[in-house]
Amino acid sequence: MKYDVFISYSRKDSAIVKRFADELHKAGYRCWLDVDGVETGDEFKSKIVTAIKESELFLFFSSQASNRSPWTVKEVNVAVSLKKTIIPIKLDANVYNDSLLFDLAGLDFIRCEGSNDVDEAIAKLIRSLGKKIVADKKDEIDIYKKEEGAAKPSNNFWNYFASSTFKVSFRYFVVLLIVVSVGVGAWSSFIVQTSKQPDTEREQQSLERERLKQASSQREQYVKDSLMTEFERKEKARIAEQHRLEKEPLAKENAEKVRIAEQQSLERERLKQASSQREQYVKDSLMAEFERKEKARIAEQQRLEKERLAKENAEKVRIAEQQSLERERLKQASSQREQYMKDSLMAEFERKEKARIAEQQRLEKERLAKEAAERERLEKILSTPRSSKGLLCVAAVNKNSHEIAYFTAEEWESLPQDVKTNYAQLGVSISKDSHEFIIAPMDCKDPDDGDYELRFGCYGMEFDRVIQYKKISEFITTGYNDTKNIVEQAKGKIDSLGIKGAPAAEAAWNYKTNEYDNLQWYLPSVSELEMIYRNKDAINEFIIRYISQGEGVLDKFYWSSTVYDYDFYWYVYMSNGYSLYYNLRTYSLRVRAVALAK
Repeated sequence: MKYDVFISYSRKDSAIVKRFADELHKAGYRCWLDVDGVETGDEFKSKIVTAIKESELFLFFSSQASNRSPWTVKEVNVAVSLKKTIIPIKLDANVYNDSLLFDLAGLDFIRCEGSNDVDEAIAKLIRSLGKKIVADKKDEIDIYKKEEGAAKPSNNFWNYFASSTFKVSFRYFVVLLIVVSVGVGAWSSFIVQTSKQPDTEREQQSLERERLKQASSQREQYVKDSLMTEFERKEKARIAEQHRLEKEPLAKENAEKVRIAEQQSLERERLKQASSQREQYVKDSLMAEFERKEKARIAEQQRLEKERLAKENAEKVRIAEQQSLERERLKQASSQREQYMKDSLMAEFERKEKARIAEQQRLEKERLAKEAAERERLEKILSTPRSSKGLLCVAAVNKNSHEIAYFTAEEWESLPQDVKTNYAQLGVSISKDSHEFIIAPMDCKDPDDGDYELRFGCYGMEFDRVIQYKKISEFITTGYNDTKNIVEQAKGKIDSLGIKGAPAAEAAWNYKTNEYDNLQWYLPSVSELEMIYRNKDAINEFIIRYISQGEGVLDKFYWSSTVYDYDFYWYVYMSNGYSLYYNLRTYSLRVRAVALAK
């Protein structure tokens, strides 16, 4: 399958690149554009190379993201090696990556650095493509990956030359030219063969050739005029028929709208007259019925009110007599009961008050005993050395004293809630092989764009006081000093690839877990990363169960602070613990900071 255009871009620029691709598709160009996401493996690499081979032109959308992407660099290199015509389109003011600058420095480019430049850039691109690509695209299949319902190219005068009608007419014209050419050639051959005839006969043949030549030119002109006349006639008929078909539905629709409007107007008038008559009749009927019912309701209400008042008066008289008798009886019994109740209530109150005070004193003693026991247990936990508490512990800082404490899983779970609130978690502490350090609960973020993958930077840069290690098993405690030296010496510097400072080391050095964090975090050495890998399952389970707002170590590539040489740094693949070294300062990997246990 052949393509007109191969589009190379970064997925961070998908929105604007999609606009370009849609307009190219409407203009009739076949584009190869990855819209399904980056796949993996050799199969996808083969698809990209095949698509570039089968494309006439190569569009490169230059931006900050695409200039940093290794995929776009490889695609441009393949296009250069295949000698494809490359048209750069600049989406921002970023200069080309050094890997691209050699091949793209001398090429004209289309500028599209703002939302107002998009339409002008698309028009300029289509004009440029029209000069570079001449192909019949009308009856071919466009494999552009787009949702159903996409707009087709607009119908204009030039599309007629791609239509089947023009093709048939053009074929007839070519056949006629071939026949005329064959006739002229045969006649010329005959003249050559008879060139030795007498002069008179030769003159006659010359005159005959001249006559045939004039007749041939007349026939050719007649055929051209006939074909052009037929073309113009058919084109006028097609345009007239198209106009007629467009006008006819509109005329019918307008007539139908007028008829429906008149019918609706008559119907509204008729309903209005009938409604006014019905409303008046209903109003009169309802008013008469309402007045009759209202008079009956008022009469009934007055009768019931009189009966209620009579009953209330009789009841009041009966209650007054009964209350008078009851007050007299109660007055006699009250004096006796009052004295007895006073004595009983005072004795009961004194008994309950004594019991309440005794119970309160007992509970206070129990509370004080529990608090003393809990303080003694907490002091014992805090005084126990970290190294004697096993492989993993919760590292936390006291919010008041800012001292760091280490708790086993059982100790942390057994702490009362009011004690837990006095501590802020820092991460998980690991103690093994006579080395103790704290692992951050989360991976570090890039402060510029929030991404979790950061470049190492410092490409081609040599650091003082940073040993070039080629054996990794002996260097456990070098991470702190190496990170400090890398950050200090790379500060404010820009490497040969345009990377400022040392992003991975700086993210680890500046990491903080919370506002109470007083630790100095750093990029772990390769040996510390391998220790994390060997205990990854236990660490992840511990973080998930006991560290709030924590994320386990992922099956990703993680940077170390251990250098291999001027261009390469060690890292560990947490899926299988495999350590590699190849041009990694230009790659983006994950960063998990660590800190020395205090």
